Amino acid sequence: DPHSLNALKNDYRHFGGAFEVLHYTALLAELVAAGRLDIAPADGATVTYHDPCYLGRYNGGFDAPRDLIRAAGYTLHDMPRCRENSFCCGAGGGRIWQGDDGVKERPSENRIREALGLGVGIFVVACPKDKVMYTAATDAPELINLREASRA
Repeated sequence: DPHSLNALKNDYRHFGGAFEVLHYTALLAELVAAGRLDIAPADGATVTYHDPCYLGRYNGGFDAPRDLIRAAGYTLHDMPRCRENSFCCGAGGGRIWQGDDGVKERPSENRIREALGLGVGIFVVACPKDKVMYTAATDAPELINLREASRA
């Protein structure tokens, strides 16, 4: 979970904790690059990937997820708002638990519309909150967690 990564890596320092913390995408990408982990190749489907706020913008974790997607045999097509300019899934600030009274379009619905505009059939995420928000927003495109996409 990128939120846990951020807390352990950054917030705990204020309380004397100094830990080396890796998101699972960074660890898996290192293992693949070192030849210590083989990933079963996919069918070459075109996918897009959502950069989670706490993995990407707050901790610079942009390349490892993309490396894993490519290593798994997918063709990656980035969304216009990606990397440092990625758009929040809508869970931030506690919105994951709030209702949608009076909301015309949730951030997750806006983001799904952006992904569908690319013509991809698979939307890849690397954060459980992203998966919750995007699953609630649509049933198309297919939504998969990066762990599922990069099965060894």
